[in-house]
Amino acid sequence: MDGVKEFKVEVPPKDQAFVIFDPANTDVEILKQAIKESGYKVKTIEETA
Repeated sequence: MDGVKEFKVEVPPKDQAFVIFDPANTDVEILKQAIKESGYKVKTIEETA
């Protein structure tokens, strides 16, 4: 996906993903939609600097 620089997915027990992206090319809402369209749920999003 344009704007995504790196991602990491952790399977059980945590079932979480980490995404590093370029905000000039995408945003959190677009990423959330792509995740949902892939068949996964988005429970929470934490932004870090």
